[in-house]
Amino acid sequence: MSGTRFHARLLERRSIAGLAREMRRIEVDRGGIPLMAPKGVSLAILVERVPTKAANIIKQEILARGGDLATPWSCADFAADEVDVIVIGNLVTLRSLIAKLYRQTVYHLPEFADALQGVLVRTVPGYLPVARQPARQGQVVEETLDDLHGGRIPLGPGGRARGVPELLPPARLPDLRWDFGRRVWGVAVLPAPGAGSEAGAGLEAVLAAAQAAVAAGVLVLELGAPPGAEGCLAALAALRQAWPDRLLAVPVRSPEEARQALAGGADILRAEAGLAPDLAPLVEAAGGHLWVGLPSPPGVPVPEGPPPQDTPRGRDEEDWAEGMAALSRQAWQVTVALFDAGLSPGRCILDPGPAPWLPPGPAARTLTRRLRELTSYGPPVAFSPWPGPVAAMAAASARALCGGAAFLRADARTWPELAPALPEIEGLLE
Repeated sequence: MSGTRFHARLLERRSIAGLAREMRRIEVDRGGIPLMAPKGVSLAILVERVPTKAANIIKQEILARGGDLATPWSCADFAADEVDVIVIGNLVTLRSLIAKLYRQTVYHLPEFADALQGVLVRTVPGYLPVARQPARQGQVVEETLDDLHGGRIPLGPGGRARGVPELLPPARLPDLRWDFGRRVWGVAVLPAPGAGSEAGAGLEAVLAAAQAAVAAGVLVLELGAPPGAEGCLAALAALRQAWPDRLLAVPVRSPEEARQALAGGADILRAEAGLAPDLAPLVEAAGGHLWVGLPSPPGVPVPEGPPPQDTPRGRDEEDWAEGMAALSRQAWQVTVALFDAGLSPGRCILDPGPAPWLPPGPAARTLTRRLRELTSYGPPVAFSPWPGPVAAMAAASARALCGGAAFLRADARTWPELAPALPEIEGLLE
C-alpha cells in the first residue's frame, strides 16, 4: 500500500478567516478565496417546533443546495403538527437557503430563516447576513458566484446598486422625491447653538452657516446639538421658518429629546444604534425618518486623525475585512430590531461612519462589496468623509456614492468648497 506520493492532513482552522489564511499561504487566487472559504465551514443547527409542512419544504430546498435536514419519522407522514429538525450544511448552502426562505410567505418560512440566520450572526465570525426583505432588492440570482459572496444586487453604471428602495417622503413634504442614484443628498452639520457654551455659536452664526450651506446646494440641515442643549429648539424653529423646503435633522440621546425634536419640526432624528429601536414608534407615528449611527466594528479604526494613505495589506487587510463583516452583521441586527419595533423600512437611514471607506486598491474593492451589503438590507446608506483637504474629501465621496451611499454628510464650513465637485459626482451616478 503506497502512501508516499501525497501528504494529507486535516486542517484545524474551521473558521472563514482561518481557511482564508490557509488559502493565501498556498497562494490561491485572492479573487476566489472569499467564494471558497465559506464552503469549508459546515454547521449543524437545531431548530425546534417547526411546522411539519414547513420542514418538508425546507428539506427539499436544502437538499437541492447540497445540504440536508434531519427530521423525525413523524415528518414524513405528517403524524405531528410540529417537529424538531437539525439543519446541516456549509455557510454557502445555509446562506443560499436563507435567501430562498425569505422569499416564501407560507408556513412561517421567513421566521425559520430569521432563527437560522440569527444563530449564524451570533456564532460565525465573518458571516454576511442575507437581507431580510429580498423583494426590495430587485431581482435575486441565487446560484451565481457573485451571489455566494453577497453580490446579488443588480448594479448600474459606476457600480451603483439598483433596486434599492426610495425612502418614504416625510409627512411635512408628501410630494418629495428622493431620486437616489441621480442626485446627491447633502447634509450640512451646523454649529452647536447656544452662545453660553465654549464651543457654541449664537443663533445668527447658525443661520449664517445654514445660508452658506443652502447656497451650496445642501438639502438637509443638521443641528450640531441635541434638543436639551441651550438654544437648540429656538434654532430649530428659526431654520424651519427660514428654509421650509429643506429637511431638518437633530441628534437625540433619549426618547424625551426625540419627542421635543419632532414637536419642534425636525424631519430626521439622528441616534446611535442602541437607542434607535426605542425611538422607532415615535418616528413612525410622526412620519419622520431615523438616521442610525452604527458602532465602529473591531479592527476598523475610528477617525481620530487623517485617513490611511495606503491600502491595508496582509494582517491589516484581514482586520479591515473582518471588521466590515462585523459591520454588516450589526447593520442586519439593527434593521431587524427597527422593523420589529414598528418602523417602516422606508423611514430608516444607516450611517456606518467614515472609517470603513478606503483608498483605491484590492482591499478597497473587497470592502466596497461588503458595503454594498448594507444597501441590500433596505435603508439607504450615508457617508461622512474623513475631515481633511477638500480634494481628498471629494474623491472619497465620489467613491462612496458610486459604491452605494445615498447621503453625503459634512461640516457646514466645508460645503462651499465641496459643492463644486457635486455635478461631477452626480454625473457618475447616471
